[in-house]
Amino acid sequence: MTCPISEQGKKINAPAGTEPSDALNPSGDVRRYRDSTTPPRFEIAGMRREKRLPQAVRPGKPSERFATAKDKERPEVSHIAEIRVRYHETDKMGIVHFINHFRWFEIGRTELMRSHKMSLPKLEKAGCFLILKETKCEYKSPAWYDDIIHIETKVVEVREKGVKFMYVITREEIKLAEGYTIHVCTDGAGKVKPFPEKYYKMFQEALG
Repeated sequence: MTCPISEQGKKINAPAGTEPSDALNPSGDVRRYRDSTTPPRFEIAGMRREKRLPQAVRPGKPSERFATAKDKERPEVSHIAEIRVRYHETDKMGIVHFINHFRWFEIGRTELMRSHKMSLPKLEKAGCFLILKETKCEYKSPAWYDDIIHIETKVVEVREKGVKFMYVITREEIKLAEGYTIHVCTDGAGKVKPFPEKYYKMFQEALG
């Protein structure tokens, strides 16, 4: 077996019973070894992390993180969108770059609105431009190329001039990320205004 050589000319020995499956990246910091019995591991700057960090969440059901006192008084309402991770969404280490989670939030939000017969063009035609006021994403576990992931989206708060969506992103039983976005209704000049009555009621219905 021939061991790979880094750019610095140092020989890199694979652990016993394994074969190096990939060449080093230009920095020489990432080494990947595989065998038939262990899952892929990354060794980065002396630290090892499992590819998948299990964290129980049942896909297809609203997450308990969405639960509020009001939720107990009404049926859960959420929408789940399914997508497959594309190659250009990954970074040099092979995991999904963090910026893509916000794009996935948009996919989940758009599909939820569509399921309630709403869309941004319809809102804009009614004189309401939905702009982002605040967002947050908490990362739990990495996603990888070709993973099938689920984006669970729910409307958790509706006010006269704004709406809040919450998101949980999962792969099988692993929670990858969760977060929220807050949007406000504005006119064509960017001034905050109340939702048109029709869409205010539709967002209220999306609450359940």
